[in-house]
Amino acid sequence: MSSVISKIKPSILINCAAYTDVDGAESNELISSKINADGVRLLAGICSPNTKIIHISSDYVFDGNQSTPYTSHSKPNPLSIYGKSKLEGEIALKDSACDYLILRTSWVFSEFSKNFLKTIHRLSFQKNNLKVISDQIGTPTYAKDLADAILYFINNNGFQKFSRSTLHFSGAESCSWYDFARIIIKITKNKYDGVILEKLDSIATSEFQQAALRPKNSALQTDSFFNSLNCLNLSLEYKIEEVLENIQEN
Repeated sequence: MSSVISKIKPSILINCAAYTDVDGAESNELISSKINADGVRLLAGICSPNTKIIHISSDYVFDGNQSTPYTSHSKPNPLSIYGKSKLEGEIALKDSACDYLILRTSWVFSEFSKNFLKTIHRLSFQKNNLKVISDQIGTPTYAKDLADAILYFINNNGFQKFSRSTLHFSGAESCSWYDFARIIIKITKNKYDGVILEKLDSIATSEFQQAALRPKNSALQTDSFFNSLNCLNLSLEYKIEEVLENIQEN
């Protein structure tokens, strides 16, 4: 990695690498820390003073005790090993000499890789009954929108306006995991044959065994810098439908 970066000498480096298994981090603290914290520290040390870093961080740096969406000025207080490792990564950047943007986001979904939307979609064909947590609130974010936000930041003098800064970008609508699942299932039933799911039940966090503590409210307030992005005006339902349409085509 060091030799590649030294050879290319990028003007901007976007760090999307992360250990994201929230429950797995509880029993793999060393791996989580090496990827989410030490990896960021290493990148910052390798990059030349002319390289600007955009680092993706998480809503799980917050404890969830706030009743309103968290702003980029809210004080972090992570509950889990994963959240702590993501905060350590942020601190590593702040302690470096690099020019950086820490971009926090929430509940990312897409047609690619493993995520909540794809899991619920798959289980709709495999389970008659599902139970989903209804007392954890977040702001589901389409990965394509996050990519658009990063490009918008780069192309609109973001580093001049927000040098060595932290910003939030997430979906415009907050909801629970249960509400998120309900919309996914509704659209799946409209688009696909073979759905066998008949019942979706809401349950409390206390009824569902999870190794890691999650914030009850990790909704993020997107910073006003991104307000002109059209994706913020489109509904969560529209974006879920777009993802499921892409899955269907593949």
